[in-house]
Amino acid sequence: MKKTLLIIYLCFGMSVCAWYSVAAAKGWQAPNLGFVDGFAAGRVSGGGYGRSYGGSWGGGK
Repeated sequence: MKKTLLIIYLCFGMSVCAWYSVAAAKGWQAPNLGFVDGFAAGRVSGGGYGRSYGGSWGGGK
C-alpha cells in the first residue's frame, strides 16, 4: 500500500513539474481571475483590511 501511494505521489509530482516546464518553455501566462488585483492595490479584496487600512501595520492612509 505504501509503495503504491509513493508511486502515485511521484507520478503526480513529476507530471506537475513537466506541466510547469512546458508552460515556461512556451511562455504561457496564468489567467487573470481578478481576486489578485486587490492584493496588488494594497488591500484584500472584499475585506477592506490590509496595508491601506491603518493600525500598527505602517500607519495606513
